[in-house]
Amino acid sequence: MTVVPIPNPAAVHHPTETHWGLLVNLDTAGSLALNHSACRIWSLVDGRRSVAQIIGGVAHAYAVPAEQIRAEVLAFLALLASAGFIGFEIPFDRRQFDAH
Repeated sequence: MTVVPIPNPAAVHHPTETHWGLLVNLDTAGSLALNHSACRIWSLVDGRRSVAQIIGGVAHAYAVPAEQIRAEVLAFLALLASAGFIGFEIPFDRRQFDAH
């Protein structure tokens, strides 16, 4: 199953010149300071890329095997979800529910 992270429209990213950033949730007033790799992950959360594609994009950016950074990316996505910065789209396959 393909899972796609969807950014909360109320999440605002404030990047810095040093490639760090601040992510603010305008719904909750929560915020997260983002290091360089977290900013890279956030930049790939666009509502179109799957979790696997985000992992691949980060691996490519840092020239490392995807398995090497998979756990870090998944942990950060889980943190973003728990803090309300993202949700997840799970594609619906109507055929699963059609009467036979």
